[in-house]
Amino acid sequence: MISINDAVVDFLIECQVKSFSKRTILSYKSSMKRFQEYTKQQGIEEVSDINKKTISNYQHYLQAEYIGKTGKNLATSTRCQNLTCLKSFFNYCSEQNYTVRNYAEIVVLPKIPKKLPKGVLSKQQIKKLLKAPDIKTLKGYRDRVIMETFYATGIRRQELEHVTIKDCYLKERQLFINKGKGNKQRWVPLGKKITNILKKYLKNIRPKLVKQKTHDFLIVGDKGGPMRGYRMHYIIAKYFKMLGIEGHCHGLRHSCATHLLKGKANIRVIQQILGHTSLSSTQIYTHIDISDLTKAIDKHHPREDMECSEN
Repeated sequence: MISINDAVVDFLIECQVKSFSKRTILSYKSSMKRFQEYTKQQGIEEVSDINKKTISNYQHYLQAEYIGKTGKNLATSTRCQNLTCLKSFFNYCSEQNYTVRNYAEIVVLPKIPKKLPKGVLSKQQIKKLLKAPDIKTLKGYRDRVIMETFYATGIRRQELEHVTIKDCYLKERQLFINKGKGNKQRWVPLGKKITNILKKYLKNIRPKLVKQKTHDFLIVGDKGGPMRGYRMHYIIAKYFKMLGIEGHCHGLRHSCATHLLKGKANIRVIQQILGHTSLSSTQIYTHIDISDLTKAIDKHHPREDMECSEN
């Protein structure tokens, strides 16, 4: 016999032992707190008191009854996040023999409708953006490196934040991502232009930016220390605003994927570059390409100019 509260504490400790990211653990704490509050309301205190009806009622509660801080029901993505955490919790309880049955099997995740990525830039906008920093200055060249790297590789902001000099295999034209999403690692190819830009940055710019600091992170902040992800976001946003372009830091990742697809790159290659676990995550970019094809049909197909009676 173990209480739900004690089991949750054990579960979260196990997540830390398994080196889950801080963001994931905070998310799990929030999700489990919601489940603990619900079971307490229902008078359910022990893990052994949980049954199939408990799970079914909780799923309905999240969908139709729970009201968040915004005064609205939970978004589908948030419900999915909560229930994904609950599945992990029940898997853990089953492994520890806290429950006779593994209730993770009956937790049903809601289907999240795929949305087109926001902030995809045109090639002309990318060109304007890359030209915006004053590369005659140290910080300007560094800012250019940040944007060039995002667009050339499609890596995430948190990934670039952790890239070190040792991760830059410029002779082989490869970048090693040592802390990808979910603590996964991967290799990302580098084009000739970004390779040359990084070579110049490492040789002539970075040593002057680091000053007296001692670290080997690739991107250096204004005071010489490692640059944090939120700061990269601020820098990119500054140039977007300067040029009057709508978008955000992650838009460069979306633009990289979209432009690769339009350039006829294999979708599985794009999946590998972006670090997507599932191909379905990458396939969202095909919708953008199809929309462009539709415009091409409207503009170039001869049938669109033929005047034929439809009666």
